[in-house]
Amino acid sequence: MLQRIAEQCKALSLYSVKHGGISMLTKADLELMDNIVFVLKPFYDATLEISYDDVCILLVIPLVKLLNAKLQSTTQHSDGLSQLKAALRDAMNKRFSNLHDNSNLIAATLMDPRFKDMYFSSQDMEKARCVILSFLPSRRTTASASVERSRDGNGQP
Repeated sequence: MLQRIAEQCKALSLYSVKHGGISMLTKADLELMDNIVFVLKPFYDATLEISYDDVCILLVIPLVKLLNAKLQSTTQHSDGLSQLKAALRDAMNKRFSNLHDNSNLIAATLMDPRFKDMYFSSQDMEKARCVILSFLPSRRTTASASVERSRDGNGQP
């Protein structure tokens, strides 16, 4: 919404002049609005990315890390914008604090060649490796058992 107002600023100014009595945003307001849009744009992009029908869970960790990195940028902003970034950073840390406790999520992200081990400590990678290794034998055992059952029934796999 703020981005759309910024895009239509000239039209809004002309409308306020033509119809009178309508106060227009000041230059400082417009600058603040542009800065807020700049801070919130990565969240919008991340929301679009995870809203597709075929999105995979393995994107969660990279997106959270990307958003945190965007919020850590040291660009000079006004106090209000710095407070916005701090509040967003705190909310992200609170909501995603246990992200690295989910070894299945880590394993899924590690198995994607685009990300490999970019976002993980050695401890996280070891937990994920154990999950992956524990998953593989159980699948082989399940597949072997179903082959055995089919052989018992009619002698053919």
